[in-house]
Amino acid sequence: MTRLSLWTADLDAPPAFESRLSEEECDRAARFLDPVTRRRWIVARLWLRLILARHTGLPRHRRHLYQDQ
Repeated sequence: MTRLSLWTADLDAPPAFESRLSEEECDRAARFLDPVTRRRWIVARLWLRLILARHTGLPRHRRHLYQDQ
């Protein structure tokens, strides 16, 4: 049986835990010139980290998100 999960997130919410981003993620966020786009990217990334943590059970230091440039 296949399991499907669906989440929604308010990307206009203030990024409450921005300090949880990696150095690379902070550098990438800083490249967004538009502050609204930057904030939405940060919030989306934080939600992704939260969802992965809950579903994998891996501690934060064991999870590393890779992204093509």
